[in-house]
Amino acid sequence: NRRATGDPEMDWITHSAALLAKFKKPIKVLSLGCGFGVIERVLRRSDYCELIHGVDVAEGAIEGARKAAQDERLDGLTYEVADLNTAKLPKETYDAVYVHAALHHVFQLEHLLDQIKRTLKPGGLFVCTSISGHHKCSSQGAISNWLTLFLTLFQSATAACQDSRTSKRKLSDCHSMG
Repeated sequence: NRRATGDPEMDWITHSAALLAKFKKPIKVLSLGCGFGVIERVLRRSDYCELIHGVDVAEGAIEGARKAAQDERLDGLTYEVADLNTAKLPKETYDAVYVHAALHHVFQLEHLLDQIKRTLKPGGLFVCTSISGHHKCSSQGAISNWLTLFLTLFQSATAACQDSRTSKRKLSDCHSMG
């Protein structure tokens, strides 16, 4: 936290929200690898979005997430058991997709990234907060190469869409850039 924000007390959700404040508030969000649903509940309590759909491979975690959301009387939360290696996500459905501390558990990373791209609405946000730990993917290099490409494309698209001095494009126009 200190390296990214200078504030050791700043959590990643608050930091991400501040960075994303200039974007339109998402209505429908997908959270992949949601586990027990802690992040989804924080986002709903903070009214970050109206609807969040959490997906995880662990049935017990999903049951726990549902129970915790019900115990807190939080609406707008749904959960599903699914394997991210084979999941088929609906086309252009979500305003934002969150993946927190889960990509390193996915063997079929390219499949999942294609599905994320498919399910995002034009101009949608993909927020990946970490790739850490022991990587189960076929190659550490594949993750590194993908991240380098993603960051390059994201920085190019962001610069082109947000620099009003050189471009009048809207963020939604940038969907086709990546």
